[in-house]
Amino acid sequence: MCTHSYFHQLYTNTHKLTVTGERNVPTQIHKGIVIDRVDLKTTHEEVDMIIQQMIDAVHEGHTGVAVLSDDTDVFVLLVYYYVVLK
Repeated sequence: MCTHSYFHQLYTNTHKLTVTGERNVPTQIHKGIVIDRVDLKTTHEEVDMIIQQMIDAVHEGHTGVAVLSDDTDVFVLLVYYYVVLK
């Protein structure tokens, strides 16, 4: 996904896509430009720290945060924060 230029042009013109994975530094794609988000670097393997970074982004005024995960912990934490912050 991070190397597919057609995808970059088609889907990231109006949205920012940030991809996390095995690397400590997430990759962000926006308007076809791929950058490393060193400011989001984390050595935490557990999702609670990464979710906190997303909550901080929402507090800074970002909207439209989307999460794709098959981990139950992620779902439970997102429901918790949705209820608490609403």
